[in-house]
Amino acid sequence: MKKLLIILLVLKFYSCPSPEKREADQEITHQREEVNTTLDTLAEKQPDVITVGNEPLTFSDKIGRAVLLGEPIHLLNPDLENIMDISSLAGQIVKVTGISDSLMNQGIGFEEFCKSFWYVKIQIDTLSGIVNGRNVFEINKSRQDTSFIIDNTRFEFFTTDFLGMGVEYDGDLMGCPVDQPILFKTNNYEGLVELNINEFSKKASWDNDYPFFELKDDDGSYDRITSATLSNDSLVLNIRRDWQEGWNFFDVLIQSEDDTYTATYLNFGERFYE
Repeated sequence: MKKLLIILLVLKFYSCPSPEKREADQEITHQREEVNTTLDTLAEKQPDVITVGNEPLTFSDKIGRAVLLGEPIHLLNPDLENIMDISSLAGQIVKVTGISDSLMNQGIGFEEFCKSFWYVKIQIDTLSGIVNGRNVFEINKSRQDTSFIIDNTRFEFFTTDFLGMGVEYDGDLMGCPVDQPILFKTNNYEGLVELNINEFSKKASWDNDYPFFELKDDDGSYDRITSATLSNDSLVLNIRRDWQEGWNFFDVLIQSEDDTYTATYLNFGERFYE
């Protein structure tokens, strides 16, 4: 199986769909009121084993936090039946309480395999249920995580990783493209950073118009914030990218805008080689 996937990887490139952010609106409260009774019932009968076809689906306990992204986002009951569309919660931070032990494999071809995912149990306020892991960007601890204290203000950056098929699987290189939005935390804000797409950001992402600021960590490059400066309430990040061959530096401006934060690439430097 693994050998077949590697061969297909070499033969064909496929870009998995990139998740997109949709702002939460006033319908969230109304939706929650409509499903509270149903969710209470589901919580009482939540099983440890779910049957998918002829195979039992089990979950391992997992405590963590994640950001919901994508559209549509469906909340499922223990029988994997659709309870409601929660796409309006995109961008919200949720609690992760479990992850399926089995990968939901969508096929043996490269394109199909890149759509594979794990089911994830989540909870947010009074809502709880199961969602497709491709909509769940878990907040991780990695070497890319960084924090700065400037003028007595702490700025923190955390990596995320979605619970679908990515660059690696079971020790093998799969090469499925992934997006890796960064969670930014400062003062009373904790959330994603919207990206102002320009010529420099397109160079950095190989023309991928992903709408959120990322730090790359894949089979092609690795980003790390090396320093930060604060000027007129705007944060300028200096980032080093290491490629398979060589490295370069670039600067990204982080600004507060309409109760959120935006990122703008100021440049994308020339690559250096040994």
